[in-house]
Amino acid sequence: MSVHPPGDPQLEQRLRAALGMAADQVTPTDRLAHIQAAVASAPTRRGGIPAWLLPLAASFLVLAVGLGTFALLRPPAATGTVSEAAGTSVVASDGMPAPSLVIGGPATTTDPGNSAKRFEWSAPVYYAAPGTPVHRWLLYRDFVRATMGDDGLEARVTTAVNLAMAQPDVWGPAMPGQDGYLTAWAPGTRVTATVSADAITLVLSAPGVDGLDLQAQRQAVQALVWTATAAAQRNVPVTISVAAGGPLVGGIPAGVFRRPADPTTDLAPVWITSPGRFASVWDSRVVIEGQACTFEGNVQWELRQGDAVVNTGFTTATSGCPQRGTWKVDLGVLGPGRYTIRAFELDAATGAPFAEQSVAFSVR
Repeated sequence: MSVHPPGDPQLEQRLRAALGMAADQVTPTDRLAHIQAAVASAPTRRGGIPAWLLPLAASFLVLAVGLGTFALLRPPAATGTVSEAAGTSVVASDGMPAPSLVIGGPATTTDPGNSAKRFEWSAPVYYAAPGTPVHRWLLYRDFVRATMGDDGLEARVTTAVNLAMAQPDVWGPAMPGQDGYLTAWAPGTRVTATVSADAITLVLSAPGVDGLDLQAQRQAVQALVWTATAAAQRNVPVTISVAAGGPLVGGIPAGVFRRPADPTTDLAPVWITSPGRFASVWDSRVVIEGQACTFEGNVQWELRQGDAVVNTGFTTATSGCPQRGTWKVDLGVLGPGRYTIRAFELDAATGAPFAEQSVAFSVR
């Protein structure tokens, strides 16, 4: 499954391959002596043009056409106009994409020739949402595409944590099956990050909201810890404080936090990692991917279109709990429209859903 404009996604690849094969068959040799001999003895055509010059010119014409075709088929550089936070979107990738250089629009309306360098990056963002009967709030992860003016490590951590605190409003419109997210930080709350080789420091502009129970408070803080360490790509202690002093949220004081040794206390048992939230899938054949820490790796799934159940089934992750495995489901060819994929684990004793996640996506 891939996300790309409609059309034949293999056309460019086939044309480039054909051009490459043709170029590989050309074996250059040193033919200076042959050319000099041919020039010395070649007859002259009417008009004074040597006969040998015509095939040579034709060869140059073929070469120019080939180079022009290659230039047209060459992948474009990562340039374009990218908006600020209002233009962020979730991508389907499960990896950690490196930031790519993006040339933004004019810095001012009066100086259209002044363009500022912008960096587009898919930030790993953790958020707290309903979990299981044992742990009511657990963490899920999305990759949010953000645009930054600085590609430094501290800029990445700051950007990712700010997105984690602002979710889900700045990510996109609300969609079915994706409500219930924990809102622990007041709108406009910002963070400043400092990163060293063995530590991360976060300073919040304001404390969290009131009225959250202790478990919600803990997961709100852990969402920042997991986001910061993922953005920095290093599992180090994270010191969190509020600029004006006082507790972070509710009864949790400022201090040093880190990922737990047992990630099952923080991470939801079932994740859907691809497609991402709000993704538009251009391929008609859709493959769902995810992670799971379930009994014997069992994962149930259900595909809905509106209120109708389109398909159901089950799959097995690459490992069962306490190890976290990956899973994949090929949904086959889907018609255009909006769908919701639901992945869940059933309680072995009661048969009721124990943990689940739903992600809405569109097929174009």
